[in-house]
Amino acid sequence: MSQLEHGEQPASYSTSASLYQLRLFKLIVIAFLMSRMSTSSSSEHASSKARIEAVIPTIVNILEPFQASSASIGVMHNGKTLYTKGFGICDRDDSRIPDEKTMYHIVSCTKSLP
Repeated sequence: MSQLEHGEQPASYSTSASLYQLRLFKLIVIAFLMSRMSTSSSSEHASSKARIEAVIPTIVNILEPFQASSASIGVMHNGKTLYTKGFGICDRDDSRIPDEKTMYHIVSCTKSLP
């Protein structure tokens, strides 16, 4: 009997499904953060960091099922960096925490950006 006769998916399917889910997660996080950011006045920017920090537990909860080793968030407005933070570890074999200088391999991000 074939391995796939019992409803199992080929290994390549699970990998591509995981990549799809991770891309979808990235899009959701970007949309969520953009919806929470204020763009109307500079006085509201003082509370931006607190509002972003309030979203962090949600982001961490979303990341857990994907078993992502790390994630970084950067929020900019009018060319100024309002917030940066890294989560997790840079590499599963390394205990460094990612920061605003951590480099990531990004694949096909144009679909999530205008």
